[in-house]
Amino acid sequence: MGNIPQAGPASPPTAENIIGLFQSIFEPKKISTELAAFMDIDTDSSVTLSKCIKFIMDYMDDNGLRNPTNPNEFSLDQSLKELFHISEETTHINIIDLSMYIIKHINLQI
Repeated sequence: MGNIPQAGPASPPTAENIIGLFQSIFEPKKISTELAAFMDIDTDSSVTLSKCIKFIMDYMDDNGLRNPTNPNEFSLDQSLKELFHISEETTHINIIDLSMYIIKHINLQI
């Protein structure tokens, strides 16, 4: 196996980091043309991360993609696989991974 870098001790968050994180979540940002098309909004629009997450979550709920036995897990339909560039072999995603895929479509500056 290759060398795996070890994480060092985590620094405590500073007030500036916390404020920056909240601003990034609730401040409108430019999104990718793919996500804008998926959300059916103008590609020049700015959208908050929280609105993007809510839109995708609503889409998953409206299309019955939430796992009824594990509400933190979702099935992936073809539209989501294409949006997130996920391989055909992957059939499910959890809520934490979902956020990471959405963030790739948003111009965040933290």
